[in-house]
Amino acid sequence: MNYPLQTETKGAMTDIVLELSPRQPTPLLPYELHNTISNDTWETRVRAIIRLASQYSKPQFERVWILIGIIATFIVPIITYSVAIHQLSTDGNHQDEHTWDARFISFGVTIATWLLFFMPVIVWKYLGQVRVRAMVAQWAKEDMKNSVSYTSLPTWKVSTPKIFRDGIILIISVSSISSHFHPDAFLPPYIGPPADSVKLPPYEAGKAMYNSSGQHGGKKFGDIPLFNDEKV
Repeated sequence: MNYPLQTETKGAMTDIVLELSPRQPTPLLPYELHNTISNDTWETRVRAIIRLASQYSKPQFERVWILIGIIATFIVPIITYSVAIHQLSTDGNHQDEHTWDARFISFGVTIATWLLFFMPVIVWKYLGQVRVRAMVAQWAKEDMKNSVSYTSLPTWKVSTPKIFRDGIILIISVSSISSHFHPDAFLPPYIGPPADSVKLPPYEAGKAMYNSSGQHGGKKFGDIPLFNDEKV
């Protein structure tokens, strides 16, 4: 069972933060959303978020790919520099004349290596974020269309998995005003107590003690007086 990571109130809005994962069951509907969304809709949307976001999260593949890219960043420029300096220098005695040319070629190959290994991952993650945002925006339009009240609708925000991670962060902003009555507000007469009611003093055991024979001549059991029905 997944519980909200945190619930933060900002003014009139409350942010419900949930962490979703394909390796964990669907979390239960938060209490704050009971009046705005059904259980079936909640489960369908959460599963759709997990299914779509997980398509752009492959932690093991990302680790291997990035590791290969880091190794290639060091090895490929060195090999490129050696080959370039050898090809540019037809005579071994004039290699110093082409040193900077070989260095520029090696630097260009380094940039190309970065683009080859790192840019596809960045673009891939960005496309996943765009698709999830489009899906959440479509839900917001449906909620506006199907809303039958003037209450503020929840706002959904999804943070797709980062590199090397598969966790999905779902943030739902809802109105934190659960009642139109303030707890310290003045109550009208038909709700509050009667204005002419007499406030009784608090009970004090010491002042309400009976003597051993009682006020009416009866006996008492501890602090509880026992009366005689004939005398009462």
